[in-house]
Amino acid sequence: MEKKNKPKISMSLEKKSINNEFLEDEIEGYLFSCEKVNKQIKDITFNGCRFENVDFSSFPLVNVDLIDCVFDSCDLTKSDISSKLFLRCIFNNCKFLGSDFIDVIMKHVTFSSSNLEYLNFSSKFTDVSFNECKIKNGRFFDCVFKDVKIDYCDLSNCEIFKTSLNEVDLSTSKIENINSDIESIKGSKVDTLGMFEIARILGIEIKF
Repeated sequence: MEKKNKPKISMSLEKKSINNEFLEDEIEGYLFSCEKVNKQIKDITFNGCRFENVDFSSFPLVNVDLIDCVFDSCDLTKSDISSKLFLRCIFNNCKFLGSDFIDVIMKHVTFSSSNLEYLNFSSKFTDVSFNECKIKNGRFFDCVFKDVKIDYCDLSNCEIFKTSLNEVDLSTSKIENINSDIESIKGSKVDTLGMFEIARILGIEIKF
């Protein structure tokens, strides 16, 4: 796996309210902190911004590009992102419950200690890491994985179809009751418990 490019973000950002009126299509170099979003935010590019304890749950993000951004302890539940770019971004301790990422291009992105349950992915991933995330009941459909790491995640009840996991190491993650087509799961790396799940998908009965 290539070395992940970290967000290029200033150490000294001007603080601004996310609820201010934005007249520009690109918002660059701001800190948004400790507030609840009270308006729709859509069709905007955020570049070099940091978000701390921002609650988007009442007005989820819609079709935004995120470049060199950091989200820490934010609620992004039911975000709806289509045909956009996530480049050099970090999401730490965030919620994405029931969000949709359709035809999103993700490059050099890290999801850490985040809740991605019921998230629907149909995207292209390059150098993307999922670390200690809950992805239960999530869906990966028609995704392209390149240099993807999944470490200590809960993938229970996930659906994985038309998404090759070849060379993806799932050995530290829970894959209980996942549903997948054979071509998608072929070539993945699992531990002993995961072996039983793969056998179930393949229709193989293991006897002792």
